[in-house]
Amino acid sequence: MRFRAVAWLLHSAGWVAATVACSSHDRPPLLQWTTDAGGRDSGLTIRDSQTPLPPALDAPGYCGNQIIEAVQDRPNLYLVLDRSGSMLEALAGSSLSKYSNALGAIGNLLRTIGHRVNYAAAAFPGEPNPSGCEPGREVFSLRPGDPLSYGLSGANGPALTELLSQLQMLWPTDGGTPTSETLNALRPELVSLKGRTSVVLLTDGAPNCNSAARCTAEQCMPNLAGWCDPALNCCDPSSVPPGSQLFCVDGDAAEQAVLALSDAGIQTYVVGLPTSKNETTIEASALYTSVLDRLAIAGGTAKSTSPRYYRASDTTALGDALRAIGVEVAVRCDIALTAPPPDPTLVNVYLDTALLEADPIDGWSWTSATSVALRGKACERLLAGDVLQVQVVSGCPTVVR
Repeated sequence: MRFRAVAWLLHSAGWVAATVACSSHDRPPLLQWTTDAGGRDSGLTIRDSQTPLPPALDAPGYCGNQIIEAVQDRPNLYLVLDRSGSMLEALAGSSLSKYSNALGAIGNLLRTIGHRVNYAAAAFPGEPNPSGCEPGREVFSLRPGDPLSYGLSGANGPALTELLSQLQMLWPTDGGTPTSETLNALRPELVSLKGRTSVVLLTDGAPNCNSAARCTAEQCMPNLAGWCDPALNCCDPSSVPPGSQLFCVDGDAAEQAVLALSDAGIQTYVVGLPTSKNETTIEASALYTSVLDRLAIAGGTAKSTSPRYYRASDTTALGDALRAIGVEVAVRCDIALTAPPPDPTLVNVYLDTALLEADPIDGWSWTSATSVALRGKACERLLAGDVLQVQVVSGCPTVVR
């Protein structure tokens, strides 16, 4: 364009009791999340109101206290953030800029799902920035997010602190939106990452900055904004000063860049903030929405209703969009276990510290000897962000609804 944090996702336990204890009471244990003296995650422990933590292996009232660890499968979440000049404008309903709101929403997201993903970030245009059209560059290399304990306390861990610091150092000044060149430049790094990778492209308008682009006045940003003589094509370098083609809407090349990622198995989520107020006309708004829709469809993440991308028209919508993407990337109702339990009839599932009854409709059920699935309302709770973690505990007779 113009030059209560609640962690809701699955978390594997860090502590596993060595044996299964038995007593005449045959009641499932209560669970409690604990941290060590330094505030780091120690794991989920078994607790009882009458028993010290953790309980003795033959603590009264327990029929089992063996937590079966879930398989850790951290997806990669790669953030690509627009820092064009128009990102300095205030976001609707906020006194802060679109860029400030983006950083706040990213912080909120990663405090809640950081413990479940690896994440990295790039910003565009890049620096040095003499033309305002340099391809973006990686500013934070891929690494695991902070432990869950930081999210529980509402604090930024060391990884999130560094990420936000790096993005703050690239505060927008002026510049365009070199989307296609940025995604093409990042593709070798993205393709090399191990595991499932998702890109989140957060931008406030249509891509431009392609020196090879040629377009009609209907695709030319100065014409669309009413900045130039309507009798001219102000993106035609043969009629106006050289370099004017940089203002062509670069939809085709950007779509091809997203498709190249999709062909490599990398999906792209598109989050669109409001277009610059100085550039908005009915024609421009319709065109820019169409382009972002095309990118979402090419990225394999299009919504079922219009707009097909995630439109973040204000602060609340921006937070909701990133939260929805985070859930889709990191939450699964199917849970793989590292080992089968000694006896599948002596297994119970907990949502946070609450026992979930076995029920193929709205509870949980086995899908294999080493996997369970949350069903119906239980899965809906997980996907709604109402659950911190899921734990599978062996030793007690399964409680059936």
